[in-house]
Amino acid sequence: MPVLVVQGTADTTVPVILTDALARQWRADDVDLTYRRVAGKGHVDVLEDARTSVDRWLQQTAPPCPDPARPARPSPHAVGARARSR
Repeated sequence: MPVLVVQGTADTTVPVILTDALARQWRADDVDLTYRRVAGKGHVDVLEDARTSVDRWLQQTAPPCPDPARPARPSPHAVGARARSR
């Protein structure tokens, strides 16, 4: 499963050094990782700055969302679980 991590270099909530270490470990474990550092951004404002690149990554990586006009069929397992919970 692909993973995207966006880290602001001015983040004081989650220091860059911790995210760098996590990224190194995940890469060593062959995680499909995209790691982006955003210069001068903190823990929250990094999301505003990176929104376009995050949206692009999601469009390229994530499976398409189901059509809201077509309700999903319930899984047979979910139906069985409802029947057992009564």
